[in-house]
Parts: sequence; C-alpha cells; structure tokens
Amino acid sequence: MSLRPRALRWVAAVLLPAVMLLSVGGTAWADREYKPLPAQLEKGAPVHIRIYHQPYYTESWSSSVMKNKEFWKKYLPAGSTVTFEFILMGALAIPNLLAGKGEYAYAAPGISVLALTTPREKQDLRAFWINAYSNCCYCNVMLVPADAPYLDSAEAYVKSLKGKTVSASRAACTDQWFRMVYKRYGIEPANHLHQTWEVGRTALRTKRIDATSIWEPHASGVWLQDKTARPVATGGAFGMEDMSTTFGLYKWVKDNTRAHIALAKAEIESQLWMMDPKNEKTLVEFMAKETEGYSRLVLWHSLYGRYPDEIGGTLVRGQFPMKFTDDAKRHMHEVADFWWELKMSNEPKLDPDDILDEHIQIAAKELGITLPLEGAFITGRSIDKSPFYDPKALEGVPPVVKKK
Repeated sequence: MSLRPRALRWVAAVLLPAVMLLSVGGTAWADREYKPLPAQLEKGAPVHIRIYHQPYYTESWSSSVMKNKEFWKKYLPAGSTVTFEFILMGALAIPNLLAGKGEYAYAAPGISVLALTTPREKQDLRAFWINAYSNCCYCNVMLVPADAPYLDSAEAYVKSLKGKTVSASRAACTDQWFRMVYKRYGIEPANHLHQTWEVGRTALRTKRIDATSIWEPHASGVWLQDKTARPVATGGAFGMEDMSTTFGLYKWVKDNTRAHIALAKAEIESQLWMMDPKNEKTLVEFMAKETEGYSRLVLWHSLYGRYPDEIGGTLVRGQFPMKFTDDAKRHMHEVADFWWELKMSNEPKLDPDDILDEHIQIAAKELGITLPLEGAFITGRSIDKSPFYDPKALEGVPPVVKKK
C-alpha cells in the first residue's frame, strides 16, 4: 500500500512524535485524560441556534457529544438554546439552510461544497471547522456481497467493477470517492446508481448491485451485523482522505460573531472529550440512544475499529485538526473541481473566503489551545479489543481477507 507524500508528512510530523511519547510512558492528546475546560460564558443577549446533525454519520459524532454533554451551555450567553435537528443525510440540511431554517449543518465535503457553491445572492454559506478527518475509512468504504470472489488487492476490486452495477448516495462522500477511484484507474461501471444507503444496503443483499460505497456506521453494520457483505477497499488503499465539516449561514455569523466563537469552543471541547479512550463506552451509549438498529459493537467499530491493512486500514482511524489544514483545504478544492467536472455543482471553484475557520482559531487561542493539536487522533484497534466484544455475535461474519 502506498501513501501520498502528504500522508507521510503527517505521519512524520504528528503521529510518530505521539507514538514515541506513548512508548516512553508519556501521553499524547489521543490518550490524554480529558479535563473539562474552564467555562467562558459570553455576555450579551441569548441566541437560539438550530444545528442539522447526523448521528448516522460517524465522522460527525462530535455534534452528538455536544448535544449530550451540553458543552454549549458553558460558552453561549445565558438563556441561549441549541436545537439539534436529526437528518439521515447531509444533503437534507441544504434546503433548510437556504430557507433560513437553521444556522449550522454537519456534513462531508461533497455536501459542503454543494452548499458553498450556492450563489451568495440566494444564501451565503461558509465552512467553519472540521469535525473529524481520516486518511482511511469513515466514509470511503467499498463493499461487495459476502460471497463475491476474493481478489488480491483493493485495486483489483476497483478494477473488477468495469461493466458492473454499483451504487452510492448522490453527492455524498461515498459518491465522490467512488467516482474519483474510477477515474484514477480509467474504470467505467455499466451503471452507477444513486441510491440512499438504505436502498444500497438492500440492493447489495438481494444481489441487484455488484458493489456499493457506504459511510460509517452503515459500513460496519452491513458487514458485522447484517453479515450480507464485506468491505474490500477503503480510501486508505489509495491515499484518499475523507472528513466531516461544519458549514452554515455567514450572515448569522457576522451578526453574532461572539456567539459563533462560543459555539466553536463547545465544538473544541466536544472533540477533546471524544479523544479520551476513557469516554469510549459513554460515547457509544450516547450513540445507541441517538440511533436505532445497530449494536454497540457496530457503533464502536465504526469509530475505533481498524480495518485490515490489505484493504487500506490504517493505524490512525481518525484525526481532529479542527481548523482547515492545508491538506483539508486541498481536498475541498479537489471535490469542488470534481463536482464541476461532473456538472453537479453551481460554481467551478470555491472562493478563497468560502472556508472561514478564523473563528475556531480565535476560540482555541482563548481556551489556551494551539491548532492543530499534536497527536489529536484516535488509534484504530482490532475488534477483539472492543469493550463490547461479543464472539457469538460475530459468528458468520464474512472474512475480509480469504483464509489460506
């Protein structure tokens, strides 16, 4: 498996120092005990915020942490309220924000770019911070039926899709990375269907499609719980990242800048809380209440589980830079260019100020934190290391790699 130069730079600059700290008994942010940050309640009139969030999108779970821990109460003006509106997919947030029925949304870059390229005379939407980032597989997961033939590599599985029928949710991160992988290898499936994850899940089970790309926790659910499909490739096999961003109404931010900074502080604390392994059981319990139909083991694996190296699994499952790093900005621009090429977006390029992360950097500075945090990551672990490990529940799960 080869990594792009930027991934190697990140490993050298961030991961290795953190691992070295752990090896000599020190601590890194990934394993540091969470300590509550001091409250910094903003003065002024209360604000009332509506956030569209996705409990069924693991990379956006910091919103559920903020909701359940109520960190926003430590920072927003007294009397403020935050309403978390449940959505199944990020695309559902865009029409609501365009209509002014909310201030923020959590979504992957494919959806964020569609929002940011909306003509500003219609609604001025900007991206504010990163909720999570991965060089592997919170979104970029390809699955095939459990009894599909075993091939030698993730690349071979992608190339096998020539002339086949595949699916992904329109404009989602899964749609974007699947299409980008096709382009890299010059592959054209016979049909690329736009199906919701529920439809794709059923179509895979009933063999109406040959492969699909589904984000977490659905990917883990289809594999470990349905046992009807198995993962065969992830973005990690191709040096392709995924991430979750928060975007929203710029006018509201201009009119309520200090409240926006206060919400950014709540987001920072939510991510810090997520990084502490001591909180993993509590987090999974939160998500078990926020979602339906998935076991705690599935939910755990979707955030902490490590996929096999053969399909692009990586030592680090998730990263938390919070601000838009150079790599994150580059990725956003790549998605914008790609959507325009496919005639799926409104504008050919992102404007320089479409990404507006200066406020989360101000928030971090006021909290005494420097972004990006060194060692701000979640280490992937084998499923038998899960506190919810249940060998009986895993009976019949199709192996990712064929046993020799």
